[in-house]
Amino acid sequence: RQAVREAVSFESLPGRGEVVRLQNGAFLIDESYNASPKSMTAAIQSLGEVQIRGRKFALLGSMGELGAGASAAHQQVMEVARGQGFDWWGAYGSDWQTGAKATDNLLTDWEEVRRAVAGLNLRSGDVLLVKGSHACGLERLVKELKGQEAGGR
Repeated sequence: RQAVREAVSFESLPGRGEVVRLQNGAFLIDESYNASPKSMTAAIQSLGEVQIRGRKFALLGSMGELGAGASAAHQQVMEVARGQGFDWWGAYGSDWQTGAKATDNLLTDWEEVRRAVAGLNLRSGDVLLVKGSHACGLERLVKELKGQEAGGR
């Protein structure tokens, strides 16, 4: 019983799976601290599989420290994202350029990221996944969105 109580009360760390309910009733999944091809794919597929009453969005930042395989890894993750049926997904950072399709939402600078997310008009029941390596700086967006947290932390 103790284990169940602890599991139910578990709170993720910021940037590592923390789920935050925003004032507008939308949910933010903050995965802005770290990203690898496996963790990115798992997060995208998990959001794709879950049943929600709102819309599904994903903002994907570059995955750092991949070396020579970076382009191929980003292309593989884009293929996964394309197949999830998200209402919108965007990719931030130059690593996503190779293999991108005209229909992909490639975001090249910080203001473009902010405009794209603001344009989603998040509302009650929506879910926004923000995932990327710490080096791409998506925690800045998460902080801005958390300013809209329900209960105003």
